[in-house]
Amino acid sequence: MSIGFAHGVCNTDNFSLLSITIDYGPFGFMEAYNPNFVPNTSDEEGRYSIGAQANVGLFNLEKLLEALTPVLTIEQRQGAGLVLKGYPHIYQMRFHKLFKAKLDLLGEEEEDEYLIAFLLKASGSLL
Repeated sequence: MSIGFAHGVCNTDNFSLLSITIDYGPFGFMEAYNPNFVPNTSDEEGRYSIGAQANVGLFNLEKLLEALTPVLTIEQRQGAGLVLKGYPHIYQMRFHKLFKAKLDLLGEEEEDEYLIAFLLKASGSLL
């Protein structure tokens, strides 16, 4: 996603924990930033738009936890729940790290998050 690649189908049976593409169905690259970009022409609702893919990833992990619940101990379920609660923050941190690398920004500055949000909003308004 950091290079504009979007999977067209991110449902649970096409999602890999190893970040391996296991479905070579619809996919695409954005030419310009557009969080609503959907490479799958049958996805009229935009469920798998590039802007929604992080949330779809979390949804898929929640479904995996549901499937594994019968074989997990209470402690394992609680630990997995904590991991899922941290997912949005970890995703955002990783996204910002990749974006900052593209801009050759070094170190950690509080303003970086605002700069990234501004640049994404500005580039989206150029569409």
